[in-house]
Amino acid sequence: MSESVYNLDVKPLTLILLAVSLVAQNAPDRTPTFQIGTRLVEVDVVVQDGKGAVAGLTKSDFTVLDNGVPQAIAIFSVHEMRNTGTPRPLPPGVVTNRPLSQKGEPVAGTVILFDRLNTRVEHQGYARLQALQYLQRASRNEQIAVYSLNQKLTVLQNFTNDRDKLIQAVNRSTPEFSLYIDTDPSPVDPSGLHGGNEAGLDGSPWQQDITAAAFGTLARHLSGLPGRKKLVWITESLPIVVGAQGDGRSVKIEHAIRELNNANVGFYPLDPRGVGPRLTDQNIFAMSTVAQMTGGKAMYGGNDLAAEIEEVMSDTDLTYTLGFYSTVEKLDGKFHSVTVRVNRSGVDVRNRGGYLASLPAKPLTELRQHGFLDAWFQEPLEATDLSVRALAKPIPSRPGYYQVEVTVDPSELQLVQKNGRRTGSLDLAVVPDVEHRIKGLQQTIRINLTQAGYLKALAGGITVGNPVKVTDIKGKLLAKDLRVILMDATSGKVGSVRVPIGQ
Repeated sequence: MSESVYNLDVKPLTLILLAVSLVAQNAPDRTPTFQIGTRLVEVDVVVQDGKGAVAGLTKSDFTVLDNGVPQAIAIFSVHEMRNTGTPRPLPPGVVTNRPLSQKGEPVAGTVILFDRLNTRVEHQGYARLQALQYLQRASRNEQIAVYSLNQKLTVLQNFTNDRDKLIQAVNRSTPEFSLYIDTDPSPVDPSGLHGGNEAGLDGSPWQQDITAAAFGTLARHLSGLPGRKKLVWITESLPIVVGAQGDGRSVKIEHAIRELNNANVGFYPLDPRGVGPRLTDQNIFAMSTVAQMTGGKAMYGGNDLAAEIEEVMSDTDLTYTLGFYSTVEKLDGKFHSVTVRVNRSGVDVRNRGGYLASLPAKPLTELRQHGFLDAWFQEPLEATDLSVRALAKPIPSRPGYYQVEVTVDPSELQLVQKNGRRTGSLDLAVVPDVEHRIKGLQQTIRINLTQAGYLKALAGGITVGNPVKVTDIKGKLLAKDLRVILMDATSGKVGSVRVPIGQ
């Protein structure tokens, strides 16, 4: 492992400052007084009546309860979705792990997921056509990503507001047979992890495990994105039992739902089966329950899926953001329920069901650092807790090598202030993106900034540049992409991105 020190007074050759625009929002009622020993908890709230979103509410109209205890609302803001124009594109070759901002405003985004695992082929085909119909007529300027789930999660299109790219991604995505519902009702478990046939109305046990794991993966992937996120899950069945006691699989589901809540992700299941299923249907009950627990909304029993997608997309066009401080005494490492009440009659109030009152982060040991990095190498989706931008360029004078430049926003790092300087460290890993591990670059970057240097880094970001070998001994590319993972060694926050090199 190599090590570099980032010090603006003595600038190493491997570290560069790039002019990356990092614009901070300054809204008077979103700039609370900093309080020592507290954590700010933000809750995005949707308030609707029979006519749609309820506008004009003020802070005094809301009551927030943490585990049933009323909280003082320290932050209050109103967010309205507007078509603000196309975000400024990234420079050629640069990729990022977060949706692009629009006029300096961070954009959270929406994930549309086609569930191939729990949906029959004929319903998948209908869902695909309806999604295309929505995209072809949509006029919204919203960042959307498209994924699919069968035996594993697959990225069809990363976040973009380019409708042509989204349409192309959905067009490329053809229906797939599910091993569990399109074949013999008593399939052999291909993983060998489960013995016998335990399948029931709530799906096979490995079907449940794959679904629960996907929830967790998506929650970890979306956790670093700002604001309220929507997970639009197009499926005919949700093979889970919510609230069952003594069932290890139900515990996994409960844990995954809590991960979605902690990541501020609203779950919006859409049933493509059309008219027929009702709430008494076990799958509909599961969908509605999980949606309710995360502040989302279940859509079922209709014959216009494209209109239902539009309704889901517009669901958060008007949201109220409430923030309260959770003191150190309340940070017990447990999940806290959050309830929001509104001083209006006849309204539907939806918000995430709670948050993890995690204890203050402690510096990671070297063993845990390696464990965190290894875990993210196994994840199919990107880490977003740190905003990462990266670029890989071939080095003309060194065939088989690319110069990889990785940029991070220092405001997202946990730096220690002492004697007028800010110090910390980052772990960087760059390897070819293949299933089996190939030796790559791993580097520790020590950060040591004066106040002036820190302000300069805020304006331009901290960029690490290194040459990385990308070919084997025969000169053949090892992969089409490089996997870049950056971790704050103090907080354990991670950002990752795949950088194309094979196009």
